[in-house]
Amino acid sequence: MQNLIKILIVAALNFLGEGLYRASIPIIAIALETKPSTVGVSVAISKLPWLSASIIVGVAIDRYAPNIVIQIGALIRLSGLFALATLLSNGQLTFHAFLLISLIISTGDVATEVAIQTSIPSLGSKINLPNANAKLYGTQMVAGQLVAPATAGVLLATSIDLLVTFAISIQITTTAFAIFYKPVTPRSLPPRSSTIELIKKIFKHRTLLGIFAVGSLMMASYGAWSSVFALYAFDSCNGLGMTTANYGLMMSSIALGALAGAILIPKLISTIGEFSLICFASSAIFMLAIICLLSQSSALVLIALILYGTSLSAWNVVAISYRQRIIPSQMLGRVTGIYRTISWGAMPLGAFLGAAIASKYGYPAAFGAAAIISGLQLLAIPLLNEIREENNEKKIHTR
Repeated sequence: MQNLIKILIVAALNFLGEGLYRASIPIIAIALETKPSTVGVSVAISKLPWLSASIIVGVAIDRYAPNIVIQIGALIRLSGLFALATLLSNGQLTFHAFLLISLIISTGDVATEVAIQTSIPSLGSKINLPNANAKLYGTQMVAGQLVAPATAGVLLATSIDLLVTFAISIQITTTAFAIFYKPVTPRSLPPRSSTIELIKKIFKHRTLLGIFAVGSLMMASYGAWSSVFALYAFDSCNGLGMTTANYGLMMSSIALGALAGAILIPKLISTIGEFSLICFASSAIFMLAIICLLSQSSALVLIALILYGTSLSAWNVVAISYRQRIIPSQMLGRVTGIYRTISWGAMPLGAFLGAAIASKYGYPAAFGAAAIISGLQLLAIPLLNEIREENNEKKIHTR
């Protein structure tokens, strides 16, 4: 339990700093550039390291140790924030420089987040993986999606410089904790199987392939949605007409749903089963996109965001716990890196698509594209029959 608390403290600080910067990306981008595609491009660039760096991070975790990768990631993020603060103070921050800095900071995000996640199985064989993952994800949502966006909204209402200064102070604290964080078990060298061989094995495993497919479509849909949501939120004519502070509070509602999910999901796994939770997770992003497309009601959007947050907890707890159950710990870093590359790498692709569609047809068309992409998850759900069969067997044994 003590080791889990240590990981959760590092995670809370890390996700708070990450969330502060992530929430500020659309605001900073709009302040630097006024083109319709500005927000979409900046969001897509910030997600690009999930596509380019995840496998490298996974190899490093398997070769060395999660705590070392956490330290490196924290230092990368800190250097990016210092660069941002320097250019802001000198009045030299351009949109292209901002995109480059976002790449640097987000690369650090990839390193720390993947390393923190792969630390969980090393806590020991007696640990309850769904409960531990739920606590980790709940910590991530509270710090990164609840506290961070609300705080960012208040700070940005004053000035961008104030937010960056605060983010730097959080990141310095995170880096200090990461340096003193120690691995709970010694790491052995990874098996000699190459990353290419691992990818081939994943695509031969029906359930893993299904998880990768559903996760990729889910993230691509979210990327398309997030690339234009700020435009919709601030549009006083055809959108929600929100202020900067209210936008931060609205985005933090995702964390409220995720926190509720982190509390409820471990219990729901034992009652309705993992497969039902996967189906719920797959439908939530579709409903969010449809509501944004058809409605200008802040209340409906708020409810949809809360449900989406709950679905994120459901998906992450189920998918991560399944991978941790069947993948040897010496290979978990690379498999997690491959998953993040394929699934989370789809997020910037979706964001670029959303930005391109919004630039030509307007942001409602991008919401429509997000709904279509999420609907394609129905084609991948049958690949997860093994999880449904496992749930049915558990129900038979508990009767």
